[in-house]
Formats: sequence, C-alpha cells, structure tokens
Amino acid sequence: MGLLEDALREAFAEQVRASPAVEDAAGQAIGAAGRIRRRRAVAGAVALMASVALASGGVVAFRSSSGPSAGGPPSVQAPNPLPLDVRTRDAIVTADGRVISLAPLAPILDAFRVTDGWLVVRVELHGRSLHHVDPRGKVTLVMSAAGLAVSADGARVAWTSGSGVSLGRRDGAVLTTTQHTPGTGSFRPIGFAGGGVVLASDAAYPTRHEVWYPSRGKYTPGPRTEARILAPTADGSGVFALVATYPCLVELRPDAWATVHRACDLDLREVRTLLPSPDGRWLLALGSDRVDLYDLARVWTVQEPIAWWTVAAHDAAWVGRGSFVLNGPGELLRGYVDAPERLDEIPVDAVDGEDVIPVATMGRP
Repeated sequence: MGLLEDALREAFAEQVRASPAVEDAAGQAIGAAGRIRRRRAVAGAVALMASVALASGGVVAFRSSSGPSAGGPPSVQAPNPLPLDVRTRDAIVTADGRVISLAPLAPILDAFRVTDGWLVVRVELHGRSLHHVDPRGKVTLVMSAAGLAVSADGARVAWTSGSGVSLGRRDGAVLTTTQHTPGTGSFRPIGFAGGGVVLASDAAYPTRHEVWYPSRGKYTPGPRTEARILAPTADGSGVFALVATYPCLVELRPDAWATVHRACDLDLREVRTLLPSPDGRWLLALGSDRVDLYDLARVWTVQEPIAWWTVAAHDAAWVGRGSFVLNGPGELLRGYVDAPERLDEIPVDAVDGEDVIPVATMGRP
C-alpha cells in the first residue's frame, strides 16, 4: 500500500468506530485512487505495443501426522463470479462465490487448489505447516517442518527432518513417508524440478541450490548454483533463475545446472517473482512496482518485454493459455497477452478491501 493510501486510512481511522459509513468512504476513495493509478499505467503497455508486435500463438509450489482437525465453517456467498479461487490472509473465496473462513490459520502464507480441496501453508515460529482443506471447509494439519515443498500435482511433499530431508506422498490429509536422506545440513527443500527435489541454503548470499534425486538413493553433495530466484519451467524439466549481481535471466537444467538459455540485457533488478505460463510460451516477471511480460520464444535474442504494466503486484496466476490475474486490494486485475492495453478490474466484494491473492491450481504431474 502506498503513502497516499496509508495517510488516507490514518485520517479516517479515528472516525471508523463511530461511523461505519466513513470507513466505506475511505475504502472507496482509496479504491478510486488505485483505479486511476492503474489506468494511467496501462498507457505504458499501449505505447510499447505501438513499436513491438505480439508474436502469433500462444508453479515451484514451493513426519507423517494426522494432526488436529476442525469442522468446516459455514460458508458465506459472494455475489461476483471469479475466474479462479482467491485467498486473503484468513479465508479462501471460491470461484463460485463461497467464502471459507481459515481464521485459525491466519496469516496464510500460500494456498493451492488441488483435486481434493486446497493445500494451505502457514508460517510457524520455527518453519512452516501444511494443512489440507476439504471441499466442505474442514481443515486438517498434514505436517509441519522447518522447510517444506509441494510438487506441482500436489501429491508429493518434501520436508526437513533432523539434518536430512524426507519425501512422502499425500492422500487427502494423510502423508505417508516414502524416502529419507540424511546429510543435507543447512539445505532445505523448496520445490521439485528435473526429476529431483530442489534444495536451498541461506547460509551464504546469493542463496545456494542443489538437487537431491531420490531415484538415485541418498543425497550426496553435487553441483551447486547461486541464484536469487528460482521458478520451475512449465513442463517441470528445468528452472528459470536470476543469477549474477546485475541479474541475468537463465534457463537451467538441474542436473549439473547446465545453462540452456541466457539473457543478460534485461533490467531485472527489482524482480521478486517469475511465473511461466502453463503452455511454456510466456513469462511474467513481478517487480516492486512493475509487471513485465516476456515471450519465451524470443527473449533470449530480443531482450525486452513485449508488454509491461506499472502496477504493484506481488502475486499472480495464469488463467488458461493467454490470460493472467494479479493480486490487488479488494479486487483482481486481469491481463491478456494478446491485448496488453487491457487490464480488467474484477471486484471481490466478499473481502471488504483486503488484499486479494489468486490461488493457483495444481495439476501438472
């Protein structure tokens, strides 16, 4: 939230208790300011489109225990249809309008849609906890650990266990350990790629990464790479990474960290999130106040985004082949790769102005 919004909230704060209508006025004023700012930002994409023509064509989700359970809370109906499920700090709002309260888990760190409900990650004092939410809203603890990662299909989970890493299969809220390796030390699991479990260590900066291949047995130290950000490719065979001080965008194969592609003339210094499209054609790069769209068929040679939006977004999800949504206060922002002059606002009335974050759907093996 920007300084203008903070100041406006503070100015109305003392009057909120006495007059709910004033709170509504503050929210409306902030919403209007945000809409004006975003509409101005679209001009950047339009100007860029005048000189760059779109090419035709066309997630790292990063001890077996049943854990405590809680009955499903009553649902609240939200009026606006959504392109996908969304979440706030303490609830999930489904695409068909149900609001599932997750207040006991607040604040939620992340959430994913799976075939049997949702997986929700919560920050704990010494790590993370993973919870399963069934379609009725029943919440069950799956496991907790200092570090954990979930595969793209939601079926496999890797987590730190002592000085090693364990791997298991999830069926609903039940996690069954299938393999364990000792000796990983400060490395923790952060995702799956190239048939292995990607490990990271923050003992040095930039973060060091290795891969444990469970099919090869126990972990043994192997090639390492240093990267600020990693994100799996659409097919899961490799990763995109930001490497070096003035970061280069690279595509790597985790086995020996071989470089497949490299682009070093992009301004990626403020980028915090990389998100490839499900068909592997596009790449979103989210910075502190800008979202860039890259065509993966040409960025390695023509090193510039094909479109960009000056908008503050920290989370995103793809909706189909050519559309994506960004988080926003009380709404989603929807963009289109074939119409970058558009940035549609999708209000989420049920959340009353809170930050609305898209919930990605897991499903790729």
